[in-house]
This record gives sequence, C-alpha cells and structure tokens, in this order.
Amino acid sequence: MRWRVAPRPRLQALLLAEQVYTDYPSGKRIIAGTFNTMALPSFPARVAQQAYAYISITDVRANGATLSLRLVDTVDLSVVMQSGTLAVTAATPQETIEAVIPVPGFFIPHEGIYDFELHADGERLGCLRLTAHGVAQQDTQEESDDNG
Repeated sequence: MRWRVAPRPRLQALLLAEQVYTDYPSGKRIIAGTFNTMALPSFPARVAQQAYAYISITDVRANGATLSLRLVDTVDLSVVMQSGTLAVTAATPQETIEAVIPVPGFFIPHEGIYDFELHADGERLGCLRLTAHGVAQQDTQEESDDNG
C-alpha cells in the first residue's frame, strides 16, 4: 500500500525589503528597497533596522500551513534569528497567498553568508541568500566628508 502525502506548499517569491505597501483599490503589493546584502560597521553586529519579508506561496492544502522565518549562519548552521509563526489557509490549492511578515532586529555574529529561510510546518520551502560584509574605512570616511 502506498501512502499519499500532500505536497508541501510551493514558494513562488521570498524577498527582503525596507517596506511593503498594499495599493488598496487594486490589492497589488509595492515592494520597496529590496536587499540581499548588508554593509555593517563591525562584527558582531546588531541589525535594528526594521525590514519586511514578502512571501508568495501556492499549493496550500485544506488543513493550511504554519509559516516561519529563520536566519541561518551557513558556517555552522546555527539559527541566528527565528520569527514567530503565521498560520495561512487557502480556499483551493491553486490560490496564491501573499504575506508580509515584519522581520525583527537580529544579531549577525560575523561577516559572511546567511540563509534567510521560509519554513512551512517545520519544513524548509526555500531561502534567500543574505551577505553581510564590513564597511571599508575609506567608505566611512567618504560618508563623513559628504555629510560634513
């Protein structure tokens, strides 16, 4: 006997942005300031700037799914940040679900590459690579000169 397992939800889009707006007459999302790199003055660093994760998924089955976000250090696979959960449901598996999740501030232990992951019911659906690098001393000096 073969057991049929419902397929997991399908990730269509995962973006990090400074802001996500909804145009209420049309329902369209306006995603502003997308990023996948962060220039930080030193490490370890606390990233306090508010960001938002824009998520688009489909193939959500009748029992729904519970979504969560994780930031994973690719060096040792430690979880640097984990969001709360968001329960989603769909009328049919063909429906596309869009969600915007505020990303809390988080800690970056070192320069390098991190995976910003989306999980559904504890299973990873996909990720966005996020690179953290230091700000060169020259860049910092040029910024000071431009502002002064």
